[in-house]
Amino acid sequence: MLTFIKDIGMILPTEKSPRKYRYYLVRCECGKEFGIAKNNFDKKVKSCEQCRLKTPTNYRHGNANKTLYHTWNNMIYRCYNDDNKAFMRYGGRGIKVCTEWKNNFETFETWALGNGFTEGLTLERVNNNIGYSPLNCRFITKSAQTKNRCCSVINRFTEEELSDICEMYEELGLSYKSLGSMLNVNPKTVCNIIKGKYNA
Repeated sequence: MLTFIKDIGMILPTEKSPRKYRYYLVRCECGKEFGIAKNNFDKKVKSCEQCRLKTPTNYRHGNANKTLYHTWNNMIYRCYNDDNKAFMRYGGRGIKVCTEWKNNFETFETWALGNGFTEGLTLERVNNNIGYSPLNCRFITKSAQTKNRCCSVINRFTEEELSDICEMYEELGLSYKSLGSMLNVNPKTVCNIIKGKYNA
């Protein structure tokens, strides 16, 4: 719940805004103070944006594609909720969701339905080092995404490092699991590295 602190007065929301709006200074339950337009306060906005993004949104869009809604919701959750178990691999390393998607599920749904989404496909970022946006996302099969993730991990190693990994496997007789623990990668990734060496 937001607590009213004071009336800020009539201000321009942005430099390009054509008119002024009345703003209030309010405090969220988390302690954050911020300005909010009076009409949004009157609509009973209950928290600051950060708190809203930390709370998983229940499915409530009756005409929406349920699979896409959960895809969108999970995307937001892992990028902005530091309690999410995947946060460190997403929001924790700077992965964001573009404004047009973050603030509007329908915009994401429209893009998805017009860009190859069908049931059974999963959302993937083309470049894993940048965020979610129309220019960096596509829909692929889950098996293809798993393969791409593995390739992405393997690409972190130099040719010399890959050779060292194979030598450790051959000379020390370590299992994929043991090598994976040492390298902080999935044992399947180690398996692919070894097989790639033998198939070279």
